[in-house]
Order: sequence, then C-alpha cells, then structure tokens
Amino acid sequence: MDKREGTRGFLLRGAIASFAVKIIGTGIAFIAQILLASWLGVVSYGNYVYVFTWLNLLVIPAKWGFDIASLRFVATYCANGEWGALTGFFRYSWRRTIAISTAIAISLFLVVRSLRHVLGLELYQTFAIASLILPLFAIVHLAQRQLQGLQKVVRSPVPHDVLIPAIVLGGAAILAQSPSVPLDARTIAILHLVAMPMALGVLLWWIAKALPPPVRTATRQNHDREWNETARSTMLVMGFGLMLSQMDTIMLGLLVGTTEAGLYFAASRLSKLLIFFLAAVDVVQSPLAAKLHARGDRAELQKTVSLGACAVFYISLASGIFLTICGRWFLHLFGVEFIASYPILVVLIVGQLINALTGSVEPLLYVTGYHRDTARVLGASAIVNLALNGILIPHYGAMGAAIATTITLFLSNVALSVFVWYRLRIVALAFPINMIQSNHRDG
Repeated sequence: MDKREGTRGFLLRGAIASFAVKIIGTGIAFIAQILLASWLGVVSYGNYVYVFTWLNLLVIPAKWGFDIASLRFVATYCANGEWGALTGFFRYSWRRTIAISTAIAISLFLVVRSLRHVLGLELYQTFAIASLILPLFAIVHLAQRQLQGLQKVVRSPVPHDVLIPAIVLGGAAILAQSPSVPLDARTIAILHLVAMPMALGVLLWWIAKALPPPVRTATRQNHDREWNETARSTMLVMGFGLMLSQMDTIMLGLLVGTTEAGLYFAASRLSKLLIFFLAAVDVVQSPLAAKLHARGDRAELQKTVSLGACAVFYISLASGIFLTICGRWFLHLFGVEFIASYPILVVLIVGQLINALTGSVEPLLYVTGYHRDTARVLGASAIVNLALNGILIPHYGAMGAAIATTITLFLSNVALSVFVWYRLRIVALAFPINMIQSNHRDG
C-alpha cells in the first residue's frame, strides 16, 4: 500500500511540478511566437518557421535515438545499481551524438550552400546558421533526457523549454527597439545560437550534481551493441513521430510556399497547447514506467498509466473547448492575416484530443523495450501522412494538411494502444482505473 501510494504520489507531485514548468515554458514560447510573427512579418516569420521545422526534423538522426534511449538505460541502471554500465552509457552516447550531429550539420550546410541561389539570401543564411545550431541542439536534448532519467524530472525541461525561449524573446525584444539592426529570420537564428550553449551549461551542471557518488569510482562497462541497437530503433521511432508532427508544415512550404506554412504553423502551435500537459506527464511517467516494468509490477504500472491518461484527456478536453471558443482572438494576436487559419485550428484541435485520449502510449512502449512495435506503427503512419498530404495539400492547401494530420493521429493512436495491450496487457485509454480493473476481472 505504501509503495503504491508512493508511486502515485511521485507521479502526481512530479506531474504537477512539471506541469508548472511547462506552463511557464509554453507561455514564454507562445508569447515569443506571437511577438516574432508581429515583429518579423508574414514572409520573414514563414522563413523562420520553415528553417526551424527542418531543424527539428534533422535533429532526430543527429541524436541517433540516444536521448530517448537514456530514459530506459539511465533509469534502469540507477534502479539496479549498475554504475559501471551507467558510466559507459554516458560516455558512449555523448561521443556518438557529437560525431553524428556534426556530420549531419556539415552535410546540411553543403546542401543549402549549393541551393543558395534558389533559396534566396535570407532563407539561405538562416539555414546556414541552423547548421551551426544543430549539434548544440542534439546535445541539449541528450543532456535533458539523461537528467530526466536521473529522476530530476522537474529540472530537466527548464533549460530547453524556459531558458532558451526566454533568451531568444529577450534578445529579440531588445533588437526590435534598435533601428540599426534588422530583425528577421537570420537574427532570430543567431539568438538561438547564443542561447544553446547557456542551456547546455546549466544541464551539465545539474547532471554533475545528480549523478550518484558510486558512478565517479565505477569501472566503465560497455554494452555498445545493445545501446546502439536500441538507440537506432528509438531514432526511427522518434523520426517517424516527428515526421508526423512536422511533415504538414514542410510539405506546405514545398508545395505552396513558406508564407502559407507560417500561417498554418500558428494554428498548429495553438492546437498543441492542448497536449502540453501530456508532455508534462511524459517527463514523469517515462522513467517511472521503465522502473515498474523492470520490477514486473504490472498492476502499479496500469494504475500509473490510467491516472496519467485520465488527467491528460480531461484537461485537454477543457482546454480544447476553451480554445475553440476563443481561437479567433488568439490567432489575431499573431496578426490580422492569421485569423483565416481558424477553421484549420478547429480541425487540428480534434486531432490533438484524439492524441490526448490514449495518454503517454508512445513513450510507454519504447521505455518498456517494445520500440520496434512503435517504429512499425509510426513508420506506417508516416507513409500514410505523407500520402495524404501529397493528395490533399495541392487541392485544399493548409486545410488539407490539417485533415491529413488529424486522420493520421487517429490511426496511429489506435494502433499504438492495441500494441500496448498486446505486449503489456495495459489499457492505455482515459478510463478510470476501477473500470479497467472490473473489465480485467470480468475477462
């Protein structure tokens, strides 16, 4: 009883604290997007959104999956006292991430340099700066997840979700008052380049403080093959997942233009406010689920999953109703031109509510070792999403992208929930735990 109450108490306390951090970070990021859209104008803002959408996509292979693999290995090694393996994993994951992200960054620069006459000066220079940001971006993600695996779930998102957007917003606000410095997509990219090392420094300091003392004297153990195989599979999972979330914006930019991509991005960004509590629960639930699964405590894992799913869905539902009512007003904050994106926002809200209904189903599979199933589902979903975008965007523009995204979210979440039940015998839906227990007994 004490253990169960302790687990639920940890989940609730961690989720509430993480939720508070997410509120602050999301609030800063949301205000930043509104102000940047106003300061940059539709064209420059579209260029900024387009470049950073590509950056978010390229960071997935740049990390090679070691960030998400850290949730499993760091939490498991700490739970089992395998300090030598923990030391080896830290060293191996950092070396691989730095090497791979640097190679991809160089490739990105060479590609955009060859296309500089096609891209135009501002877009080309913003991409060039993004190639410098990419390795730092990958390392920040890795450090954040490793701190999360060390059970510092409240601190872990602060540098990325709060510190970086705060620095970018503060710098942009200062530069907006200076007529001698042009505020465009290139300037915002430079501010990101300045903010990344600061965030990384904070993360490294916190990791050094959080490491258990035995790690410092442990003899390093290497499980390179297992680490690399898990990371590679996880990279595919995350890559497919990010393709699902970013493909709409990228294809709009390719097929219609960066200006419409920027208009769509504002609606997409608003709709994703619905699930930032899901992200807060993920931060706490993922390492906890890894521990409970390693201990074989399925009953407690079911309670943890059900509690998180119910909290996420009902909060998201209330937020969705509010956002549907006030959506035009929020879009107006970005600029008068963005109000036209309201129908797109409504369609995307439906998709995010479907996403919230299953809770943290995707990370639940990969932290319990079933990352291959997740990769299969998300890979198939990415293909479906690519096909739907290719069919719908030429005819319906941004609305076609929204419909494609919503259909794909429905299909992928249904499939992932089926795999969670098949592999773990866990019901990953927003149903009260007493209903689930009753169904188990009846079955």
